[in-house]
Amino acid sequence: MVIIDDLDKLDLAAIESIFLKNIKALLQPNFFVIYTIPIATIRDGVLKRHIEDETSNPIFVMPVLKVYPKGESHKNEAQPVTATVAKLQEILRKRIDHTLLADDILLEIALSSGGVIRELVRIAQKCCSLVLVELRKKARKLEPIDDVQIDATILQQALDILRNDMTITLSKTDREILQQTYTNYRPDDPKQQEFLDLLHNVYVIEYKNAESWYDLHPLVIQQLKLEELI
Repeated sequence: MVIIDDLDKLDLAAIESIFLKNIKALLQPNFFVIYTIPIATIRDGVLKRHIEDETSNPIFVMPVLKVYPKGESHKNEAQPVTATVAKLQEILRKRIDHTLLADDILLEIALSSGGVIRELVRIAQKCCSLVLVELRKKARKLEPIDDVQIDATILQQALDILRNDMTITLSKTDREILQQTYTNYRPDDPKQQEFLDLLHNVYVIEYKNAESWYDLHPLVIQQLKLEELI
């Protein structure tokens, strides 16, 4: 069995080219292959039907871990789902030496990820990059490095950098869709291309219970609050 990962990070146009125009070639190997695709693909009825018909298999949607229950995430005193937070923190422990982590930092990274593993890793990677810069600065100055950790200051720097990177691409229409999604836990039109782009880029996160519902990436929520849009 072969797993082809990271295709879910490609542009939607590239996914259409790969899976709509070239899917027969992808099915030629005489062994099991698992392909990843963007979550927004399942909103494209034609592409979704084509993939399922050609493969004779339904698309399996990997659920996002729910950090908060629906309706609780926007409350100031909301309590996260214990099992979810524990699982996210365990993933980080397997990737980062515990001596590099200040108290409660794992929890804050987990909460900032929105339950998306990709975002969890991205935030952790940015923190590690900033720590590496700090280590190099201290080494050049011949200062001790034993106390250098991913602490609250490093984490906030990482989150600010990532939030600003996300904000740069937002249009007025994007902000309107994000406001609507934040308020109602769903957009006016889930098949609107601008919404699909936001979903694909993890500005919007899809969760599932008996039915699908949506929330915003925690960093996007923070940005909209700074702009006094929510």
